[in-house]
Amino acid sequence: MKVVGIIGGMGPQATVDLFQKIIDATPACEDQEHLKLIIYNDPTIPDRTRAILGMGISPLPKLLSAARGLIEIGAEILAIPCNTAHYFVPALQRSLPVPFIHMLSEVARYIRQEYSNIDKVGLLATDGTISAGVYKRALEERGLSVVNPDSGNQKKVMDVIYGEGGVKAGVVASWQRDVFLEVIEGLRAQGAGAVIAGCTELSSLFDRYPCQASIPIVSSNDILAQAIVREATASVFREESG
Repeated sequence: MKVVGIIGGMGPQATVDLFQKIIDATPACEDQEHLKLIIYNDPTIPDRTRAILGMGISPLPKLLSAARGLIEIGAEILAIPCNTAHYFVPALQRSLPVPFIHMLSEVARYIRQEYSNIDKVGLLATDGTISAGVYKRALEERGLSVVNPDSGNQKKVMDVIYGEGGVKAGVVASWQRDVFLEVIEGLRAQGAGAVIAGCTELSSLFDRYPCQASIPIVSSNDILAQAIVREATASVFREESG
């Protein structure tokens, strides 16, 4: 199996959540059948949304240093459990010999495969992710279009993520789920047939407080975990089938 390097800390809760989801997604019957993971958890990586919006320093140097460190100690595949950080993945990939599993592309592929009857997808994400257009590009490559919340609902999304009582402050509460239900209904009214939980911290929120929305919710962390298991074990499955 290939060794997976994870650049974490953006935020720490999302990193822990991804680790657990990888374990859950791995078809293992004993310890020795689980993946080899190297997790570099650096919460000091500068805020990605602030950088994209021109309000803070670039996280690229620290992301690049983390990736090189992981490769140096054996990582053969890289992954980042942060949607907004994927804005910087093309620049990282140009400087590195090891491939990234691109979470946003994996999410778009999953939606196209599982929900072939829809053509519009709602997005719950940070201002940085929306401004960067990273999901827009990933979805358009699959023949899908993105639907963003209106300005009022987007403010609610950012409050839940970045507010004093938000998920990045370590607060996970049922009222946050209720806010997202309202936002999701607005996205459905705009024509969205599914919605992406496009901030990795939202994965643990919806796990703890299941969201009975009127349209499917796709967790980016869930999809990334599944893709990591698939890519890390691909050679193993090929050998067994051969």
